[in-house]
Amino acid sequence: MRIKSLIIVSMVSAAALIGLVGAVAVFTQLKAARYLGLNEATNVARELADTIVFKPYDGAPSLLDRPDALKRYLDQQHRRARRDFIVVDSSKRIVAHAADEEHIAGETFDHDPGNEVGLTLQDGVPRRFVDPNEVNAILAVPIEQNEDTIVGAALLEYDPVLNAAEQRANGLLWLVGLSTAAAMLIAAGFAWVLLSRFGSGLKDMMRGMQALAQGNAMTRIGDGRNDEFGQLADGFNTMADQLASARAHIEDIVETAAEGIAVLDAEGRIASVNPAAATMIGRRADKIVGLQWDAALTLHDPKGVEFASGASPVEMALATGRQQQREIRLVRLDGSQIPIIASCSPLSRSDGGLVLTLNDISELRRAEGVVNERADQLAILNRELHEKS
Repeated sequence: MRIKSLIIVSMVSAAALIGLVGAVAVFTQLKAARYLGLNEATNVARELADTIVFKPYDGAPSLLDRPDALKRYLDQQHRRARRDFIVVDSSKRIVAHAADEEHIAGETFDHDPGNEVGLTLQDGVPRRFVDPNEVNAILAVPIEQNEDTIVGAALLEYDPVLNAAEQRANGLLWLVGLSTAAAMLIAAGFAWVLLSRFGSGLKDMMRGMQALAQGNAMTRIGDGRNDEFGQLADGFNTMADQLASARAHIEDIVETAAEGIAVLDAEGRIASVNPAAATMIGRRADKIVGLQWDAALTLHDPKGVEFASGASPVEMALATGRQQQREIRLVRLDGSQIPIIASCSPLSRSDGGLVLTLNDISELRRAEGVVNERADQLAILNRELHEKS
């Protein structure tokens, strides 16, 4: 995966992770709300049960023994708590109810699919169940008298508490979801803008480096930005200036050198020649570049005899990759021969090639001839003087 895609995915994933954490927090809150709602309903039911069996000190019977008073009390609690209440006796007969027209006082309560109310009347353990007719969550709590006798059960729905908690949780979930989606879009947009700018600077750098690698020493990156890419562009331009200056200096040395210099590629084609080499060969430089070396240069041994195949210093250097140096005769177009010291130095770059240096020793050979001629004259003169003496 490209770096650009990785950065975008990372930023969007970070935003999604924030949303996931928010969703987990909301679900945790909902679970806690359900637990607290159940506890709250249990406490309300126990208080209701205690109130129902409470007997005043004046000897008046408890609410459980006064169905009409119990009905008024349950209606009052219904108006305050906005939840339904049902009270049954020990045989599951309905004693009184509030805001629940499906049940009639005196009838047996049979809306507990698993007989949860009957089990609560037996063991005194609160139980919850769902009324299949109304699809409401109901909590059954025993009504105890004298702490050891179960005389009935108080039933109340605790859906209102859960509904309120679930509504809050759903609202939070929507808020978290929308916020997460917005954060992901913003992160993706911000990453796209950032990486577009990043990609633009990187492309400029890549184009500059490729052009410089191809030999275009005049390549410059025109970037007036004040960020890190601007600093990189300034550094690249400084490096390119230094390379161009060094290249120009080397080219000046090569162009003005008295020795002939020719660069050959790995196939033996002439890549470049300096003016001194073109003068020695007797042809214009643009007519030489691109030719095979043996089509532009005719080399003989020091005695003026043509080299055998593979015996010339150029062929040996190309074949062995080792430096070769020897005296040769360079045959010009007019047929004249120039005594040359030819030096072939293989290049160390991956694509191979070599540098051929041609050092004209014509003046040296003429000087040697003059010296030899003077030496012969002196030898003759010395011999004549010796004979006369």
